[in-house]
Amino acid sequence: MMSIGLYGPLIGRLYHRFGARLVSFLGSVICIAGLIATSEASNLYVMYVTYGALFGFGSSCVFMVTYMAVPRYFTKWRSLSLGLIAMGPGGGLFIMSPIVQLLFERFGWRGTFLSMAGIDITMCVLAFVYRPIVLDYDKEELNTKKQKEDKKFWDISILKHRVFVLSSLAGTIYYLAHYIPPVHMVSLKHVIGTQCVRAEGVRCTVVKVAQE
Repeated sequence: MMSIGLYGPLIGRLYHRFGARLVSFLGSVICIAGLIATSEASNLYVMYVTYGALFGFGSSCVFMVTYMAVPRYFTKWRSLSLGLIAMGPGGGLFIMSPIVQLLFERFGWRGTFLSMAGIDITMCVLAFVYRPIVLDYDKEELNTKKQKEDKKFWDISILKHRVFVLSSLAGTIYYLAHYIPPVHMVSLKHVIGTQCVRAEGVRCTVVKVAQE
């Protein structure tokens, strides 16, 4: 999510300039390159670059393009399409977590990253599912004189809107703590399990749930 916040404005401009297919495809290729490079990383600082920056940018391209492009294909079912997209990260985490764990136990962490790179090849194919579409209001914007004269790649005029700025700040503060529970949940489980073993005759429902 941090990478989405950092790369979001750039990805939005790339999407409007080059379209969903190209940005999503290149993002998938960058994801694969980042995972392969991470599998060869020699230390954690290299992984910050290969996985955090490189893979983060590629995955942000795929993720943001999905949110921007898919609703344009629907009118009646637009809310449902957005809801299904929103289910993707949580559902994917639920499905992929045990798969990644099995890959890690079988091939180690380097082999796991390579396997994930192989899985991400499917995204390169799925990127071409995006069908070019031009809506009526897009045609009107393209025909306006202002649209023809505007050659700037960056447009920061949106920062003048207070509602947008406040919403962005609120989202930033929210996501600062959003992933703290998943990151520390496994270590907390081991701590609780160790304490439960050492405490003789003490049984706690919360501990049992954590251990399961």
